[in-house]
Amino acid sequence: MFDELSEKIGAAFSKLRGKGVLTEADIKDGLREVRRVLLEA
Repeated sequence: MFDELSEKIGAAFSKLRGKGVLTEADIKDGLREVRRVLLEA
């Protein structure tokens, strides 16, 4: 369970890490993804 959670959160942050400049929309999308992953856990 924790491995899957860790992988999904890591994937969400990888998307953010790949961007040169983060916009407010990028951060909102990233947080939305993390929230979704936590709710699924």
